[in-house]
Amino acid sequence: MNQHKKYAVSAAVLLLAATMLFSCNQKPTTDVPADSVTTSTVTAADTVAEAPTTQAPVQSPDTEQIPTPTTEAVTEQETASVPTPESNVSAYPAVITENGRDALVGIAPAAGGTYIDPLTGTAVKKEEAERRPTAIMLNNITVALPQQNIGAADIIYECQVEGGLTRLMGVFNDYANLKAIGSIRSSREYYIDFAANHDAVYVHAGGSEEAYRNLKSRYIHNIDAVNDGSVSGYFYRDPNRLGKMGYEHTLVIDGDKLNGAIAAKGYRTAYADSFDSPLQFVGEHQRIDLTEGSGAKQISVKFGAHTTQFVYNASQNRYMRWQNGSKHIDGVTGEQLGFENVFVLICPYTLTKDDYNHIEVATVGTGKGYYFTGGEVVEIQWSKATGDSPIRLYYASGKEITLTPGKTNFEVISYDKNLSVSK
Repeated sequence: MNQHKKYAVSAAVLLLAATMLFSCNQKPTTDVPADSVTTSTVTAADTVAEAPTTQAPVQSPDTEQIPTPTTEAVTEQETASVPTPESNVSAYPAVITENGRDALVGIAPAAGGTYIDPLTGTAVKKEEAERRPTAIMLNNITVALPQQNIGAADIIYECQVEGGLTRLMGVFNDYANLKAIGSIRSSREYYIDFAANHDAVYVHAGGSEEAYRNLKSRYIHNIDAVNDGSVSGYFYRDPNRLGKMGYEHTLVIDGDKLNGAIAAKGYRTAYADSFDSPLQFVGEHQRIDLTEGSGAKQISVKFGAHTTQFVYNASQNRYMRWQNGSKHIDGVTGEQLGFENVFVLICPYTLTKDDYNHIEVATVGTGKGYYFTGGEVVEIQWSKATGDSPIRLYYASGKEITLTPGKTNFEVISYDKNLSVSK
């Protein structure tokens, strides 16, 4: 079912169904198993101010040192490994139940608009629901932080690149009025597959040889700041970044120029007629309750030289994002990034052993993963038929996943052991 088709639902029927489901399936949002509580357990009341309880945040070898939330600096020697948190943290899949089952909680009719945004599941105007998104490669090296307008991304993908570092790809619907999106970095072929999940125009600054082979052979609609003279002039160097960081961390584009580059290339600006969004949502002002799930108040995802963490904020029903022990902040708004949905996908990495230590990521085929929402988690399965086809996400039972409306973060790792979760 295309996400941007018109909703036509009777509010009275929804409300009656909601009341029945709510009475049958509701469970307390503060229900934490007694044996999982330790002094480092995060409760609903303290998730806003406190940092993740993981110890010794990881630092990139070539980045400045970032103090922990207690301002105690992490030395280079301490970054070789990240100690596991207290005993309330278990490595998956040990605490994952086999069958996820979703239930609608707090159902209310959608407020405003009659179309649904395929990226967020929220009610929007027709032109917004049909607007083709952009997928922008974003620098995630510590010295280049904070990123500008990253908080406007509806979806973020994170995967490892060379040297144990990570790169982000933000998928944006409403980008036209944004200023200085960036900084923008180069492509890797697996991010092209991620962009294809959402029929997005792919924006990057150069790329690996394999990425360029994919861009050419698959006729990818892309905007390249480095090797395409027809659009490179739409990018510019941010004067606020120049002089503060390396030249390679200063490239940005604004929404108006991005629209200009898309027009210059002649790319379509609406979803393809055949596009079937991989993300299915419950109605706006509803949320998913994973009634067969396990508690998941803190998430830690370990990459080679980087650790991403999420702390559940019950009052906002969002996972707040941290990196290496610090809040992940939008450089324009000053706000911390938060997500209603977090996916961790297991996609095995392979070292190419080339001169640049590139990796390959198994994005096509099938695999397992984990879906986090509402402070809980279930094990899932993912499937992607080709690089150009949308990913599909299923509960272990085989039922297609329905998401809580809002923003979504995808973490792509090679092994279960790189994931740890606190109840």
